[in-house]
Amino acid sequence: ENVKGIYLASPDIDSGKPKKLDYEYVPHEHGKAIRFVIPQLRVWDMVYIVCES
Repeated sequence: ENVKGIYLASPDIDSGKPKKLDYEYVPHEHGKAIRFVIPQLRVWDMVYIVCES
């Protein structure tokens, strides 16, 4: 499936409002993978990926 967006939500960032993350596809020995950066982590973060249907 193709990724439509990757989002980060955390109680430590903007009162938990989801923030869209930049990402890129990278080659992997088992197919394709996605690389993204979590900007900060204090206690916990939730990352969710929205896929195209």
